[in-house]
Amino acid sequence: MRAFVAASLILALTATTARAQAPATAPAPLPPLRAKLTDEAIRQAVQQTLAEDKKGQQLAREGAYGGEKVENFSRQFSESKIPDCLHADALKFQPTFFGGLLAIPFWVAAAVRGKCR
Repeated sequence: MRAFVAASLILALTATTARAQAPATAPAPLPPLRAKLTDEAIRQAVQQTLAEDKKGQQLAREGAYGGEKVENFSRQFSESKIPDCLHADALKFQPTFFGGLLAIPFWVAAAVRGKCR
């Protein structure tokens, strides 16, 4: 046990002396604190980050905010909105086979059931 403690102390002392003898290197200069963020700098940083990741490469090909999945989600979201009762699409969620004045009872039913606002 004493041999183990003595060996670990010797290793620790040699490591600290080796660090003390190593020449001190000057730290790299820091960038200015108020770096200007331009659109081009942001675009380059995003492209570099996306290039590092395989999934990011796929997003870069499709466009960060484009692609089929995003378009489908956007379309489905807009279709699911509850229509206004005073607009043309008031009977979107209320089935009817009639138009014009014959659709008035269906319009009232849609308003009562909450199928339109």
